[in-house]
Amino acid sequence: MKNSQHNILIVTDNPFPVGLAATHRIIAYARGFITNGCRVQVICCKKTECKTSVHNRATHGIYRGIEFRYIPGTTVKSKYLLKRKMDGVWGGLKLLSWSIMHFNDRPVVIYYGLSTATAIILKLSSLLKGSILLKEENEHISIRLASKNIFSGFVFKHIHYHLFDGVLLITKKLIEYFQKNYPKKKIHHVPILVDAENLPQRENRSNKITYCGIFDNDGVDTLIKAFQMVVKNFPQYQLQLIGMAKKDRIEKELRALVNQANLTDQVIFRGPQPHEVVGYELSKSALLVLARPESIQAQYGFPTKLAEYLITSNPVVVTSVGEIPDYLKDNKNAYLAVPGDVMTLSEKIQEALSFPLRAAKIGAEGRNAALAYFNNIYETKKIIEWIEKNLIRSGENNKY
Repeated sequence: MKNSQHNILIVTDNPFPVGLAATHRIIAYARGFITNGCRVQVICCKKTECKTSVHNRATHGIYRGIEFRYIPGTTVKSKYLLKRKMDGVWGGLKLLSWSIMHFNDRPVVIYYGLSTATAIILKLSSLLKGSILLKEENEHISIRLASKNIFSGFVFKHIHYHLFDGVLLITKKLIEYFQKNYPKKKIHHVPILVDAENLPQRENRSNKITYCGIFDNDGVDTLIKAFQMVVKNFPQYQLQLIGMAKKDRIEKELRALVNQANLTDQVIFRGPQPHEVVGYELSKSALLVLARPESIQAQYGFPTKLAEYLITSNPVVVTSVGEIPDYLKDNKNAYLAVPGDVMTLSEKIQEALSFPLRAAKIGAEGRNAALAYFNNIYETKKIIEWIEKNLIRSGENNKY
């Protein structure tokens, strides 16, 4: 492992290269490993695109130096449930065949997904080929179980994580949970990541206040209500929402809220955008906002978009939830608002807009914080060192 020419496979059921938070985190992982001398491939083990909304069409290629491949041979899912189920079985067999054929160089495999069936396939391949299998986890297990039935939930909780040689966890709170519930599991902390080698260029600032992410459970309704108060004093600004809701109902409710507030000309729903477009829009925004409420997700997880916000040097308004206050201080490197409080969120936004010189200084300090705490080059180097110390030198599974 000391030889820098080792291989990293990131296997995922998330879309690539266009996607939301998970895709952006995968890109940051991959770019960091590449800078540290690794060969990296992103393997999409499932079809990710709906026929009505296709953002990724290429089944293989190179994106920003990252090799990627869709194992199913196509990116688009069938509109028929039975066909999707059959594709899932066939896709699993194709993944097993592919992994047996391509795990010959004993790669480090990082699984970024939720399927226990996929995890079992990767485990079988890693045992046959002697690779190291890691799990990337950035949510509390209760969030994962919410979308599963009783049987699959039981399997996920009691079997899924035991299939891996180690886990990469996004927060210290999540580490505490795993140490208590999976005491024998090797654990490494990987905070949110920013691509330190692709720092955004300073753009001429627009009149846009921007949010980027998945709308569900992210306080977007609170943000719209706060913006309704902001425009009374700052009518020249627009609120730009980049991303989407996983549930159609959520986006319909948000659009209805915008209509009720007579903000249809000032709130822009952009939908999902390519990673480079997101970076450009964040860079030229006047202000970046995140209104995540208090929740299990906020307590054990961490909004990955925050690193991308901070690295732009633009001022950031964010709610003080989870471990965010461990890294950011109000009026020093960000503006921290009370979670769920429309009034204080509005006040923080207006404070940043009212004093642009001070906001610029706070934004610059935010960038420094991102480079110090969330640098993907440093963090992936630490992962390599952790693997060498804990999963190679110890002779675990005699893999290297």
